[in-house]
Amino acid sequence: MHFAPAAFVRHVPGKFLQDYFAKRRQLNEIAWEALSPTDSKLVHEAILQLPTAQVREIHGHFRAVWEMAAREYACWLIQVAREHGVDLTGPEQREKSAYERAFRMFLDHPAVFEEARALAHWENLPRRSTERRNGMGRPTAEGRVLLDFLRNGGKLTRRGDDMDVLRPGRRLGAWMGAEGSPFQYVPSRLLWSARFETR
Repeated sequence: MHFAPAAFVRHVPGKFLQDYFAKRRQLNEIAWEALSPTDSKLVHEAILQLPTAQVREIHGHFRAVWEMAAREYACWLIQVAREHGVDLTGPEQREKSAYERAFRMFLDHPAVFEEARALAHWENLPRRSTERRNGMGRPTAEGRVLLDFLRNGGKLTRRGDDMDVLRPGRRLGAWMGAEGSPFQYVPSRLLWSARFETR
């Protein structure tokens, strides 16, 4: 199915669009509570009145949500969300459309959303693509933990008994020749911190 911004706006409830534009401090002039499903054209036209660079960025975000709502990508969103403690399969979630689930993850858990999207894109690469010929395998759960440490400046919010942190911590400590774990944990904040430089 071809992505069309106007159709996307028509399929997404106004509450999600309101939350999205509130974060961006845009389209404040729209009375979101008073909008009906048939008013999506007004929202689409208001978006097109924004500066070109902003319109391009907004449509890029909408395309990402549209992709992750597709059946072949949604399974990755559910899996990665579950790994991060977010359930997208409960009774309340099942009542929502795929667009709603994907957009809510984009808004409330952007890092989880991007991780799922990256994995979904890799999994859907053609077998003979450059990335697969070069042997760039999909990272394991432990590998993703290390990547998250690097991306987040050496900080990571996980449980203290999370084996995806503990296992690579032991291996990395042995490889570095360090005494103890290369990660330290603050239980009151559920926060892991790297003891080594990550920048």
